[in-house]
Amino acid sequence: MEGGFNVIENDYKIDKISELPDFLLQQVLSFLTIKQVVQSSLLSKRWKHVWFTIPVLEFDGAYFENTKKRLESLCCDINLSSLKKLSLVKVRTNDQIIHNLVAGCPVIEDIRFEFCYGLENIHFSALPKLKAIKLESSELKMVELEASNLCYACITAYHASEINLVQCKNLKELNLEALCIADEWFRNHISQLPLIEVVTLSNCNKLKNIKISSHILKKLYLHMCKELIEVELDTPALLKLSYLGWCNLSLSLNASAYLSEVIYQMLLPPINHWDVQKIELISKLSNSKSLHLLRFQSAKDVVIPQELRDTLPSPSYLVKQLKVSLSRPDTGSEIDKLVDNLLWISPLPEVVVIAYRINVKPWEDTTSFKFSYKKPIFDEENPSCCKFLPNPCWRHCLKTVTIENIRVRPDEETLKAEKETLEKYFYENAKFLESFQFLCGVVG
Repeated sequence: MEGGFNVIENDYKIDKISELPDFLLQQVLSFLTIKQVVQSSLLSKRWKHVWFTIPVLEFDGAYFENTKKRLESLCCDINLSSLKKLSLVKVRTNDQIIHNLVAGCPVIEDIRFEFCYGLENIHFSALPKLKAIKLESSELKMVELEASNLCYACITAYHASEINLVQCKNLKELNLEALCIADEWFRNHISQLPLIEVVTLSNCNKLKNIKISSHILKKLYLHMCKELIEVELDTPALLKLSYLGWCNLSLSLNASAYLSEVIYQMLLPPINHWDVQKIELISKLSNSKSLHLLRFQSAKDVVIPQELRDTLPSPSYLVKQLKVSLSRPDTGSEIDKLVDNLLWISPLPEVVVIAYRINVKPWEDTTSFKFSYKKPIFDEENPSCCKFLPNPCWRHCLKTVTIENIRVRPDEETLKAEKETLEKYFYENAKFLESFQFLCGVVG
């Protein structure tokens, strides 16, 4: 044995490694850097064949040393007949190089180009096996895809002037961040993509009105589309809706849709400013089993002015699971005010979760409330707390409450204060309460 590779037999060196089947040699190459993979192709015709039939290639800018010369030399008349996944990250290139590279990959299934400097125009066609593509670049000006079996497309091309995906008839998930996405573009595409199930629109600042009629759409994410003022959804299969934006949104949901989850991320200015418009938007977002309210700084930001609570109905009566996320933890003395406001937002929940952001995994501490109820008992006629509700609120039917605290670094004094405050609050406000439990757990 010499160097672990060759066997000396009758004064001849026999290369046993090269005699291994393709799939084993490809497995060997999968543990090497792209530079070593390319160098292996110089060993022999056998290794060149293995390099050309490798199923996965991942390039990054570190290998190309800020120049496109090596990539150009690799992609001249290339034929990667077995390549299924291609990834280029922070590589200097140009449109022609990328066209030649992709044209030489007839069975490519997964393409990822991120921050490829010099890449401005993409037009891919005749890629029948392509299933997923991710494009992210501030230099992209045009994207046109003709891929009949494409299922997933994620395109971040903020300055692009043209994006055309109408030929991708099997597209199921679309994630877009681009200024060129306007009302007409969206209506045209959504009507020609009949199998779309998931849509994410971020920073599409020309969008003003979104109308979707689909029996297929399951998830919709609308994030930071600054000019968006109207959303009309006829989507009975919709399960999840996430909205990050301003409260002047006009939202219309199909009455038959009962979502599994809604996420509403509030924006400045100011985050603690509650008004009729914001409460009405929460009401429109509350035709769901679960509602998650984000981007509060502290418990004080959740406190709704009493004059609004006295004149408006609770917005989330149908919500069974309410979660609120806070950036800062609270002291034990504030917890009752926070809970009181959450139980006004959702007056008959099964679960309420308060999450506090922390700087270590799992990135949040939580306080969870689990409620059980019995038949309502009124000790007064037409109680003021229920005057806008179709049925009695928690105060008249709460039977048990179990509170579970999960902390990475528990503060015993804070937890003790919270327990005392909450026990007093629930026994004073739920007169028929039978059981109060306060549990503590530590995340390892």
